[in-house]
Amino acid sequence: MLKRIASLPPNETIQHKQILEIMDESKMTKKQRRFWFLASGGTLLDGVSVMMLGISLHLLSDKISPVMMGLIGSALVLGAVFGSNVGGQIGDRQGRKKLLILNMIIIAVGALISAFSFSPWMLLAGQLIVGAGIGSDFAGSSTYVAEMTPRNKRSRLMVGTITFQSVGLLIAGILAWFVLQLSAATDVWRYFMGVEVLLAGLFLIFRFSLLESPRWLMGHGENQKATEILSKIFPEKAGQLMQLGQEAGGEVHKVVLPMKKKPVRCCQLLFMKEYRKRTILAAVPWFLMDIATYGIGLFTPVILASVMKEASSGNIHTDEIRNVLGTTIIDLFLLLGFLAALWLVPKLGRIKMQNIGFAGMAVGMGILFLATIIGVAGTWHTVLVFGGFIIFNLLMNAGPNATTFTLAPELFPTQLRSTASGFAAGCAKIGATLGIFILPTIKSSFGVPTVLAGMAVISLLGLLITVIYSEKIEENQTLEQRQKQAS
Repeated sequence: MLKRIASLPPNETIQHKQILEIMDESKMTKKQRRFWFLASGGTLLDGVSVMMLGISLHLLSDKISPVMMGLIGSALVLGAVFGSNVGGQIGDRQGRKKLLILNMIIIAVGALISAFSFSPWMLLAGQLIVGAGIGSDFAGSSTYVAEMTPRNKRSRLMVGTITFQSVGLLIAGILAWFVLQLSAATDVWRYFMGVEVLLAGLFLIFRFSLLESPRWLMGHGENQKATEILSKIFPEKAGQLMQLGQEAGGEVHKVVLPMKKKPVRCCQLLFMKEYRKRTILAAVPWFLMDIATYGIGLFTPVILASVMKEASSGNIHTDEIRNVLGTTIIDLFLLLGFLAALWLVPKLGRIKMQNIGFAGMAVGMGILFLATIIGVAGTWHTVLVFGGFIIFNLLMNAGPNATTFTLAPELFPTQLRSTASGFAAGCAKIGATLGIFILPTIKSSFGVPTVLAGMAVISLLGLLITVIYSEKIEENQTLEQRQKQAS
């Protein structure tokens, strides 16, 4: 497969337009719904992996040094930085289906290594591999869902894909609670990793039934293969589609790529003047959001533990069951935010919801900041603390945590879509890593109020960057219309 994009002019034949019109304007079929669910498996496993690792580390806290705990805890996001960038480029070169299958193999292998690890370093290696698989899946899933869904369903289904992240957290919390009820063994955490292996294996098996993205095939001149696939999805239009595929021949479908004297790599195009602003819009707000998301996430268990301190039984296993259940209940607010995004994003648009979300995150941090510096005690203090966290979690997931995932597929053409999605996700995971490593140091040196104020400022920066670099994205446009409008 080509490693570079040749300096070909934009090319969209009448046949290309008619093929894509059938795909964009037809009603969504059962096959497409199944493909959407299978493509969303990586974000679901992201939630499962985060929850299972967090619980496992707590159970291993007396067996692993604090430094190693920090390394293992950050392994998922560090692996995702590498996986998302490499996976994005694989998706553009080798195809969306191959990437989605490869992702699940990597996650299953990493989880299997973790389950049978005999040392902290082996567990670290396993989690790095799991993170690489999840990161590459972020690039593949967003791209595949964008390219395989009808125009009027695309934004809602893409938000639905990232919503599975919170679903995964809840599923993992419930499963972990049941496993802990059944077993008090010291190595019960291995069963948690086994659950990841099982889920990844199931998604791997079913992902072999996915069909390749017709847009990717058309972008590589394989128009007849594209129409053969679409004929399986829309059998009532098979005759028309096969005729269009034959007429299109080997013409490469290319919409709005910059003309260059020499072939260039996909990743280089992201930083050329034609796409530089879009790259900033897709990557920087996501980077800033993940600093706040992962950084503040460190303090949620602290509040939960303080609330339940008086009810401590003195038994680590019993307390862990209660903490798992409490954390799962808190994660319901994250899911509610995503559910709000499913309704609000198609109505208000991604950019507006991203702005509202960042503003809400800043407000939530502001309330928490006030709760830590003013002399309010008792019920009102509890209301301020939990009110701030609820506002932060709800608006984060109703806004930027949903919208940043969906922007890159909208902003870049087919030949760049997976690479751009992977780059944006990689930047986000760098932000997550910074949040995990830097914020605890700031907390210990300057206190919690400084952390909260800093996160409010970062949220406002996300709002500012979105406002400065935003482009109007019509929710009912096709992917190709989006490119032409901005050309």
